[in-house]
Amino acid sequence: MHSITLRFLAACGAPPASGRIQGGTVLLWMDEAGQACAS
Repeated sequence: MHSITLRFLAACGAPPASGRIQGGTVLLWMDEAGQACAS
């Protein structure tokens, strides 16, 4: 069994004043995680 740990760093301007990350950014991270797991 293999495991992989993925960490994503938000860009300085990514989080708005509320401190929440936009859904599109999270979906992009999920796509990158899926690509890393598939390769």
